[in-house]
Amino acid sequence: MRIQKILNNNAIISKDSSYQEIIVMGKGIAYGKKTGDIIDPSRIYKTFVLNHEAQNKMVQMLQKIPIEYL
Repeated sequence: MRIQKILNNNAIISKDSSYQEIIVMGKGIAYGKKTGDIIDPSRIYKTFVLNHEAQNKMVQMLQKIPIEYL
């Protein structure tokens, strides 16, 4: 797993095996690292994935907001 973006020392954005963006957390997982470096899987504590159902729900909510509020 390679780092796409570093959020802080304990969280990064990467891609899983199906090339879907994920957020990976672990104590000091990004400390001393840079974009493109490989992450040690043993340092991963939590992984967050935005599934398509949640993504579709978010789009539907945004479509209901009147344009003048955006």
